[in-house]
Amino acid sequence: MNATALQNAINSALIATGIDAPNSSVSGLNIFPNPASQIISVTFSDIIKKGVIKIYSLLDEQIFEQNILNQSIIKVNLKNITSGIYFVKVFDGEKSYCKKLIVE
Repeated sequence: MNATALQNAINSALIATGIDAPNSSVSGLNIFPNPASQIISVTFSDIIKKGVIKIYSLLDEQIFEQNILNQSIIKVNLKNITSGIYFVKVFDGEKSYCKKLIVE
């Protein structure tokens, strides 16, 4: 199976379970680039006054956490994160957002 076929199979499985594909739009949260290998920009539709961003592995292990204070964009360095599929979760005090991230 080539990389494209594998990615299509993963996206199909995620869509079937209600998890967004990497290039889909989640209201309030966007990740670019995705897939990524070095640095990602995580943007929010509104300024988050006080919140937190966390990255989890597929096994629900937290591998990254950073506080958010009066920001609408955060850059995250992926240099210590191995290749794989992860979930970026953002909590703004009222709502939570989650989006899939692929690290190459």
